[in-house]
Amino acid sequence: MNRRSNTPVTRLASLCLLVVASALIACGATSTTPSARAPEPDPGQHVVRSERLRLLMRSMESLMHDRIQSDLELDKERLKQADELAETAGELAATAESIAGASPYATLDDAARARFDAFVVELQREASELQRLVRDGQFAPSAAQFDRMRHVCAGCHSLYRVR
Repeated sequence: MNRRSNTPVTRLASLCLLVVASALIACGATSTTPSARAPEPDPGQHVVRSERLRLLMRSMESLMHDRIQSDLELDKERLKQADELAETAGELAATAESIAGASPYATLDDAARARFDAFVVELQREASELQRLVRDGQFAPSAAQFDRMRHVCAGCHSLYRVR
């Protein structure tokens, strides 16, 4: 999945269509069939509406410019953070086995050691999946995946972390 599919340009195009439709409605434009004739516009009303529409369009152009610039900056920062998150998740998955060296592993009985090893394998799996989701631009599922990974950490810590 391309993580740039909902770009500011796409959002801007959608908004422009909405603005044009709103402007047509505000001017009193209606759909006509070939056999129906539109009533003659009142020139006084057109001038009033034209000026109002011009002011509205100027205001919306300014707001949209600011919004697009803000969105572009946010998108750049989010992508940078996503790259850092994916890299960190990959590092965690790669170094999960070293956790055993920093734990009270040697003092555990066989059953506790097996359970601890299962937590390490699960942490590797969950961190690798988080890395994959973020790299694929699947940010909504990434949040749920992060929670799954965090619960693995919390479960292990509640049993084995020295307090």
